[in-house]
Amino acid sequence: MKASNMKKRLFISPCNEKRTEFLQSLQIDLNRIGHDMEFIEQENDIEIHFEPFDYESASDEEVKALMRSAFEELKKIKLNKESTKKFILKMEDGVIQNLIAKGSEVDIEKIKPEVRICESKEDKDIFRYFRYYQSVPNSPGVGRRFSAIIYDVGQKTERIIGIIGLQGAAYSSSSRDEYLKWSNIDSRAEEKRKKELGLRRTMQLAILTAIPPYNYLFGSKLAALLSLSNPIQEYFSDRYKTPLLAVFTTCAYGLHAAMYNRIQLRKIPSNDHYSYYDNELFERIGETNLFSQIMLSDKTAEIAKNMFSNLPNERQGLSFRTPLSKSRSISKALSVCGLNKKVLYMYPMGVYIGCLHENNLNILRNGSESINDAILDLDVDDVRKYWFSEVLNKKINSQNETLLKNHDVQSIMLSNYLEKD
Repeated sequence: MKASNMKKRLFISPCNEKRTEFLQSLQIDLNRIGHDMEFIEQENDIEIHFEPFDYESASDEEVKALMRSAFEELKKIKLNKESTKKFILKMEDGVIQNLIAKGSEVDIEKIKPEVRICESKEDKDIFRYFRYYQSVPNSPGVGRRFSAIIYDVGQKTERIIGIIGLQGAAYSSSSRDEYLKWSNIDSRAEEKRKKELGLRRTMQLAILTAIPPYNYLFGSKLAALLSLSNPIQEYFSDRYKTPLLAVFTTCAYGLHAAMYNRIQLRKIPSNDHYSYYDNELFERIGETNLFSQIMLSDKTAEIAKNMFSNLPNERQGLSFRTPLSKSRSISKALSVCGLNKKVLYMYPMGVYIGCLHENNLNILRNGSESINDAILDLDVDDVRKYWFSEVLNKKINSQNETLLKNHDVQSIMLSNYLEKD
């Protein structure tokens, strides 16, 4: 005799039509990044052939070219979503063209960055528009997040240098957790406490991009420096009532990112905290694993989610109480189709940590409640002086100057990506 209160867990696989739709979209995504995937339907069976792209044998330049092409195509797909198209056209009909500098009007010696947190709807709309300039696909995160716009207030009319977007860091990251000694958290309550406290004091640097023509002047490195500057620190502290001790980020094209390399804190002027400090602002601490959903389109993710949204499941019991996340939807869709995460094979990408001082790292590693030893000072004007003397003046050449001079505002409008109705 069955107990009347027994919990039921009923799972019904999606119909063949939904599986086929998912596989068609997945095939396009995987072929875009060099994998060879095809599937053949035979009555109720599906035969799948998959051969991964050999990233190890390809040169760095070949991989970068493949990824740039794939990212560009994903970007075009995202921008041509109807709601996004309307937003782009509305913004370009309004404030946008007045915020992008013409190359001829930029006086390099007068560049003066100012970091402003996005708080008004207008600020957030401007940030949203320029977020699409980032080459790597990115969707607004959930949980803690905030953004900032870097303006050049030294010109006759202020223009946008770049943008910064921060969001809550993922709970698990093997490279990060090993570096900060947060591994094996399930074994001890103290280790779990240490990690959760550390995650409240850190963020993921999800968006960092320089807007033309400032990208020709190493504006991305300036933005990287400013991601831990005082305006960011102060806003984070006021909002979350704890200091921002570090940020994490991932390189888009392989293991190394020029914008994060060789930022030497001891050369920051007028700051005694760093005078005899040899560490750099950013350090590469590892690499991502070889399987990633980053190259899957919004369409594929949406189809995966819809595969399970209207099933006649009796959702009783813990595992059925909440809707599936994007990541879990894709994992379940792959499983239903007889696939696993190995079809999401990608090249490894460098994982970086940004931190102002070793003291901050020690607080994160030790799980210390006290922050008395934290170093959190990075003045925007000091950053400007460092960037001028150590980056711009040492690296600028005739090619940069030519790109700046020939910069055409109309050529970089997002509306250039839009398909005509």
